[in-house]
Amino acid sequence: FFCFKRSQGASEAPLMSAMREAIQNPMFDGTPADDQEQFAFIRHGEAEHNVLFRMGKIEEGVAIFDPPLTDKGRRQAEALGRYIEQEQLDFDVIFVSPLLRALQTARIVFGGFPNSRVVCCPLLSETGMDEVGNVRVGQPCRAGQSPNELKTEFHGWDFSQLDDRTVWVEKGGGSQGWAHPDPKEDRVEPFKEYLLNNTLSTDKVAIVGHAAFFQSFVDVKMTSCQMLWKDVTRENAVLTA
Repeated sequence: FFCFKRSQGASEAPLMSAMREAIQNPMFDGTPADDQEQFAFIRHGEAEHNVLFRMGKIEEGVAIFDPPLTDKGRRQAEALGRYIEQEQLDFDVIFVSPLLRALQTARIVFGGFPNSRVVCCPLLSETGMDEVGNVRVGQPCRAGQSPNELKTEFHGWDFSQLDDRTVWVEKGGGSQGWAHPDPKEDRVEPFKEYLLNNTLSTDKVAIVGHAAFFQSFVDVKMTSCQMLWKDVTRENAVLTA
């Protein structure tokens, strides 16, 4: 993997204080990253369906197909990008969910990392297939777009995994979008193995995805654009905070 270091020149302290106060994002709660850990987990910024969920409009929220970021979600991602620049963090590879809100977040946050490898990984996606008794999964907001659509919009990123029709499948002949066939809980161990098998011990890695999957993976309910450092080992079935 290749590594690109962002330009020097940290923001002034008063600016960071203003950002902390205005955005109130948990990603700023930590101490400066003197020694960067290997794996950074990042939840996507606020998306359109998240707003409706908070208003109690669940049916309206789940009905939005592959919802994009809101203006607030974009500002959250921009703020995280500035934080990463200030801390002079480096990333060799970025794994990202194929859903639009995660892809948009990754593009905004890591726009200054042109030489980092960005890999779209369907194991990171939401539960896009129907489950009996669970009305919040298998909905349009959990489904994504076709490989060709994503390759066109996010040119230069690695979408090769989506060409495997066993891990990124059409719903309703494509009319209902695309999704991973397995529920998120069944993808925790496969993703951990994938992560360890496709990175070097010296790689600095970012994983951009969703609250539900990350809660199964790291046992933390993450907020919009929160960044969480966690170790990944084969010994732990599920990572813990």
